[in-house]
Amino acid sequence: MPMPPQHQRPCRIPAILPRWFAWFAFMALAGCAQPPAYVAVNHQRLVPLTAADVWRRLHLFLQDQGITVVSEDAAAGTIDARQAVSGKGLLVSYADCGGGFDLMHTLQSQTLNLTILVKPASDGAQVTANAAFSQTLRARRAGALTVACHSNGVLESAVLNVASGQPMEAAVIPQ
Repeated sequence: MPMPPQHQRPCRIPAILPRWFAWFAFMALAGCAQPPAYVAVNHQRLVPLTAADVWRRLHLFLQDQGITVVSEDAAAGTIDARQAVSGKGLLVSYADCGGGFDLMHTLQSQTLNLTILVKPASDGAQVTANAAFSQTLRARRAGALTVACHSNGVLESAVLNVASGQPMEAAVIPQ
């Protein structure tokens, strides 16, 4: 006796597969992101100049580099400075923000926050430079993402060199 023909279902890709593939592709691209490299940075130096001379030199340096003094307190010996730019360029010489974000994000801005402490010492002045860097990215379909960046020590070294009495031209940050 002949068998009745069996009803065959057409081969269809389950509806979950495209979603799974999209998730897998996203995770693979996210895995391409590289964290910023960490570099040990010397933030502090005892310099042979007086605190008043260091203060004056640092203000000239910040002005020359286009870094805006946001607040200062000469009695406490603190200078807070900031620089922000739209797009790319500011942090290329100063910091490493990692990589791999270019495929899914557009760079919106880069920011530098710098705090300098100048304290009188027995043989001159104690100078400390602390820099914090970040960049803000905009996702193509979502909101903004702010990424902290690691300093490479270039800015801190330049600040300490100027404070030590080295010529300003020797401490200029490469652009």
